[in-house]
Amino acid sequence: MVRRHEPHNQGAVGVIQSVIRTVLWSDRAAPILVPEIPVGATIHGQLLTVDIITAFNGGGTDLLDVGTSGGLNADPNMFLAALDVSSVAGVPGDLSGGIAIAHRLIPASVGPVVTREQVAIDYNDQNADATAGEAEVEIFFSTVGDAV
Repeated sequence: MVRRHEPHNQGAVGVIQSVIRTVLWSDRAAPILVPEIPVGATIHGQLLTVDIITAFNGGGTDLLDVGTSGGLNADPNMFLAALDVSSVAGVPGDLSGGIAIAHRLIPASVGPVVTREQVAIDYNDQNADATAGEAEVEIFFSTVGDAV
């Protein structure tokens, strides 16, 4: 699903859109691609949010990366690196200086960045033994015609 966020200021130009992806404990096999965000879009990483619905329960580390995949310029943790998703209310992992409000994690990430590869979300279950876990990742972006 793509959401359009209209500017809040009168006279402001441009539209920031967002895509929400659900990540489940069973998504550990391969990165989740986000084709709704076109290559060449500007990713507003500073707005990225991760909402942990159910803590991931793998026996080792349970980490989430958001980045790009599939080419020479791929960077699998460009926007978010090794976020600990094993707890809903506990201290989160590396938020790169971000803040945590209840179970919504708001990383202070890189942005805005123009992508050269497909955006991807990757859940890393160290022991591949998780049986529960759900998070929603919201990625904000704009395209060339959407000056912000």
